Amino acid sequence: MKKFVFCVDSDGCAMDTMTYKHELCFGPVAVKIFNIENEKAFLELWNKVNLYSRTRGLNRFTTLQICLREIGYPNVENFYKWATTARELSNNSLAKEIEKTGYEDLKKALEWSLQVNSTIKAMTGKDKAFDGALEGLKALHAYAKVVIVSSANAEAVEEEWTRHGLMEYVDEVCCQDKGKKEEIIASQIAMGVDRNYIFMLGDSPGDLDAALANQVNFYPILVGREKFSWDRLRNDVLSKILSGQYASMQQQFIDEFYSNLEK
Repeated sequence: MKKFVFCVDSDGCAMDTMTYKHELCFGPVAVKIFNIENEKAFLELWNKVNLYSRTRGLNRFTTLQICLREIGYPNVENFYKWATTARELSNNSLAKEIEKTGYEDLKKALEWSLQVNSTIKAMTGKDKAFDGALEGLKALHAYAKVVIVSSANAEAVEEEWTRHGLMEYVDEVCCQDKGKKEEIIASQIAMGVDRNYIFMLGDSPGDLDAALANQVNFYPILVGREKFSWDRLRNDVLSKILSGQYASMQQQFIDEFYSNLEK
């Protein structure tokens, strides 16, 4: 049994899918489903919240409620409550809540999410792995268990990783249906993995927060510098991880991560 575990985010980290999904799918579908009047302002807000700020990478339902609150969208109080209190923020969880309550704003949120999924699925040929990700995952898998830890839809993640040859180097897939990222990491600890040997690889502050919540390690995939990040991990940082030197270096990587994100 490999003692190291690498928890790897998908969109924006291993897969170059995050930007086009938000710019062409998530935001525009929200404009349509919720009949947003000021489309330009809403899409600018959507992209800022989801791509270019410290809320980058949060669950889709979390950022939907953030953006709807920001513009003062009316009559979605039930959705706000669900999105901020539900243990599992997924389509299945939302569908179960609709069965219990029948609230119209929950139905609209689910309609949005399902239409986003179908829109993404129809956009064939746009997804790709970041340069360096395949080689990086192969190097990690030689020494460690590799777990996909993503807040995205599991089916879409598995299809994308399989299509681009990444799944060969994955041992486990944990997406939104398995809980929040911090809960997924906690489950690895509960299975007996020493937290000192767990590493979260991600591109968003939510990935860092999930690591800190469990007192495990974090390595950033820098936005706009993804190939550099993967190559550095494979060629330099991995040896330091395996030799126990990484803990003393981690803060400099976190500082670099925030500095890069806020440019």
